[in-house]
Amino acid sequence: MFLLYKITKTPPTCRFDLLRTTNLFGCNVGLVARYLRRIIPSDANQPYGWHFRVSDALRELEPTADAFVIELKPNEDGNASRYEVLEVAGYSANNWTPAMMKLRALLVDENTAEYPREAFVLNRSNELDEVITFLHFRGSIKDGSPSDKWLPPGQSSTNSTLLFPDALSYFRSLPRGT
Repeated sequence: MFLLYKITKTPPTCRFDLLRTTNLFGCNVGLVARYLRRIIPSDANQPYGWHFRVSDALRELEPTADAFVIELKPNEDGNASRYEVLEVAGYSANNWTPAMMKLRALLVDENTAEYPREAFVLNRSNELDEVITFLHFRGSIKDGSPSDKWLPPGQSSTNSTLLFPDALSYFRSLPRGT
């Protein structure tokens, strides 16, 4: 589940107020494909490496939102596991896109009674762990725009993201801290 939040900072706390659910995936509604349409040169084609800060995407696409958050375990009763998406990088080639996301752990296996999805307060806003995750999209870049559906692969016991040498080389080339 993907969520947009408004953040109110009153040091040392941050209050997260839910604006609405949203999408990461999808060529028309997903945050990634929507923002790539704005930043990719019109002559770009696969293979093509790209990277953006989610704060930049939100500023252009969702100006009332301050955070794009993944609810990692939305169907697990009583569990609040929320991660803010900070950056997304991808390598679009061969009609699919492995992608790396830099996340900030907001809540990890906490109690939803203490941290309801609609609004919650964190007291440790500057001490949160950063986490890297990989995923992939069924889609690529053609003529400066996302092509295909930009959806996740179908459910499978082997949904791992494979990084072939050119994609792995691209991710290794990103500056440290990305």
